[in-house]
Amino acid sequence: KGKLRMVLFIPSGFSKDFYKKGRAELQVLIDGGYPYTASTIRGYAQSIVDALNMELMEKKGLQKSPPIELRTRFFFNESLKSSNALVPGLLVVIMMVNPAVLVATAVAREREFGTIYNIYSSPVRKIEFFAGKLLPYLVISFLNLFILVFFVYLLFGIYPKGNPLVLIPFGLLYVTINILFGFLISSATRTIVAAQIITLIVTTIPAFLYSGLLIPVSHLGPEGQFMARLYPAMYFMQVIQGVYLKKLNFFDLFREGLYLGLYMLLLGVLSYHLFQKRES
Repeated sequence: KGKLRMVLFIPSGFSKDFYKKGRAELQVLIDGGYPYTASTIRGYAQSIVDALNMELMEKKGLQKSPPIELRTRFFFNESLKSSNALVPGLLVVIMMVNPAVLVATAVAREREFGTIYNIYSSPVRKIEFFAGKLLPYLVISFLNLFILVFFVYLLFGIYPKGNPLVLIPFGLLYVTINILFGFLISSATRTIVAAQIITLIVTTIPAFLYSGLLIPVSHLGPEGQFMARLYPAMYFMQVIQGVYLKKLNFFDLFREGLYLGLYMLLLGVLSYHLFQKRES
């Protein structure tokens, strides 16, 4: 489930090897999905073993090889390259900002230039206008997601270890959520500049700070973790890392998909009811 950052494996016969042979092995399994955290964990584990070795060597007298050898293995990001975690994570940021800005700008432009009044005076129902505005940007943004996946592979050589088709349902939910974000903001603004500024503020900052891209959510304070759970970026980041680094399938990520689905439903109902087909 991605909750563990480190596992200490003590093999059977550890005590026997240590006392009879004077040498034993431990294994540490570390999640390399967060390279900085993984390096810190390895440093702590190594320092503990080194301190224990020094203590044991003092008791037994100096010897050339330490009695305990620590062997570290990194899971999911074996090379511990930060690009393997950061570059796919940027998909979360881009796909949160871009669809929202596109929709917010488009609706605000129609309102500012007055062309939206043609819709107000037409027999088009609100649901038809709502769907007509969302569907084109949904298709464009969804295609953009997979174009970005292709360029991540082309430019950086980073490809999903899991099945990339798993990204389809989760990506569709995430893109729809951010389009609804933009539509919701455009319903409360009257100018293009205002719509763009507000959209950038409510999407860019949370996408960087609360998605887990730069700092693991578990390392944030209680307030930060609460904010992270209010935004969909954290859940889609878990999907991206699960598909790219951990080879997770749809069922492994079902909980994240459920959160994204509920988020989309809530935003959809809210956006639809707040949108007024007639100017107040």
